[in-house]
Parts: sequence; structure tokens; C-alpha cells
Amino acid sequence: MAEVRRDSRARLLLIPLGAALLGGFYLAFMTLRAGDTMHIDVTPYSTAFAFVAGVAIAAGVAIVLRLREVAVGTRFGIAVGGLVFGVLALFSIGLLILPIALVLLGFGVRQLVRRHSGPAVRAAVAGAVIGVGAVAYLLVLIQPAAAECRANGGGSTSSGGLFGRIALSQGGFSTADGGSGGYIDEGDRIAYFSCRDGKLTDFHRETLPLGSWVVTTQPAATVGRTVMVVFRVRPAAGESVPADGFGFSVTCRTCSGPRPVVRAHADRLGTRAPGTPGASVTFAGQVVLPTAGSWYTSPYGGAIEVR
Repeated sequence: MAEVRRDSRARLLLIPLGAALLGGFYLAFMTLRAGDTMHIDVTPYSTAFAFVAGVAIAAGVAIVLRLREVAVGTRFGIAVGGLVFGVLALFSIGLLILPIALVLLGFGVRQLVRRHSGPAVRAAVAGAVIGVGAVAYLLVLIQPAAAECRANGGGSTSSGGLFGRIALSQGGFSTADGGSGGYIDEGDRIAYFSCRDGKLTDFHRETLPLGSWVVTTQPAATVGRTVMVVFRVRPAAGESVPADGFGFSVTCRTCSGPRPVVRAHADRLGTRAPGTPGASVTFAGQVVLPTAGSWYTSPYGGAIEVR
């Protein structure tokens, strides 16, 4: 009896230990996956989701081992996991997986009916929990990167995911000297990223107050290098904005003597997402700033620090 109790306690310890290991693996895997080319939003919600999925997997495994019905648990884990994944991926690979999962599930149910075994039924339920937990864990592992830089010099963005905000609009840019980047409009804030040589050099988010123009540069302004000056506004109700673009100037505030002025044209980037009047409107133009110092833009005022 004492040995049985010790064995049960040891299996119970598998649950928190397994969940902790899977949660830790999630954090390590996302760090390795992101590397220096991606930004993946690892949030407390996604981490908790991975931990809960780990609890489901570990608890199911512990119950199957305790009941000594590994074959039944495995069969139902594969069948139910395949069924859930097939439904979620119905319009792609799910069409191939779903029929196989249904057949496996049918064979498993027929076996349970023939056996009339209580432990086998409990193992089947535990196996189903393992399958659902495994699919949930897979989903959190493959969540899309918010921003990714590619070897060909381009960049891409993804919207939402399991725990991210849905993008109202998004867009990108490239510069003559090989830089690239983009933005993601997340409602009350904008995510910016910059790439160079396939590496992610910057990712940050800024708030965007309603009705106020915000001026930024992508990438950070450097003397003698092409930089994208980005003008962005989230129009208030009834507020008008330029239809296609506008001319702008950038003037050095801290330069001595005649202050240098650089003029360019900002074109409208992208469009508002349908049905989302709160989305921001973005304009951007490229300039080369010849001198280090503090510069300001006109007609929509914004400060640019050039190094």
C-alpha cells in the first residue's frame, strides 16, 4: 500500500513538473525562433496559455500511466488532437487530416464499447485532454511574428495572432541604401520596425493620440543616409486629411549660419481597413539629412534628431 501511494504521488508530481518544463520550453523556443530577424510578442497571456496547455498534457499523461492504458490514451490523443487540428485548419491541410482523425476516433470508440472497461474509458478521456492540450500548445508555438526581416532585404508584418491586437492597417517601406521596415496600426498605438541586411534593427511601439500628427523616422536618422520621414495621424470624426500626399520640409534648428532646409514629398501609404474609421493615415517621404543636430518638419511639426 505504501508503495502504491508513493507511486501515485510521484505521478502527481509529473503534472506541475511537466507543465513547468513545457512553459519553459515555450519561452526558450520563442527566443531561439525570433533570433535577430523577428519580433514575436511573448506576453503574460501567451505564457499562461502555454502553461495551461502544459498542465493539460501532463495531467493526461499522468492519468494514462496510472491506469496503465497507454495504447487507449495514445489512440484517443492522436484522434482527438487530429480532429481539433483538422477543424482549425479546415481550409488547408485540415481537409486531409480530418478524415483520418474521424476514422481513428471511430475505431477507438468501437474498442471501448467492446471492452466495457471503466479504466479504459477514463484513459480515453485523458487521451482526449492530451490531444486538445497538444494542439493548443502547438498553436502558441507557431504564433506569427509581429515583424520579420528577410534575407532579401524585405520585411513583413503579421496581424493579431492568438493574443495580439488586430491590425487596423499595416504597411512597409524600403530605402535606396538597402534599409527597409514598416508599421502596424494597432488602434491606439503604432508598432514600428526597421531592417538592414536581413536583421531586425529596431522594433518599438508608440501611442497615437486621436487628432494629433506624429512624425517619426525609419530607420533612425543618420548623417548622409537615406531616411524615411513618416507622418501619421488618427483623424478625429469629420477631420480631413490630404488625399494623396503633400510637400514637406525639414529644417535644422541647431545648425549655425544659414540653416539648411531639405524639401521632399510625402506620399500616402496604404489605406484604412474597411469599416475601421479609427485607423490611422500614413504619409512618408525619403530625405538625406546632411548635418547632425536637431531638425524639425513642416507643415506638420515634429522633431528629428540626426546623429
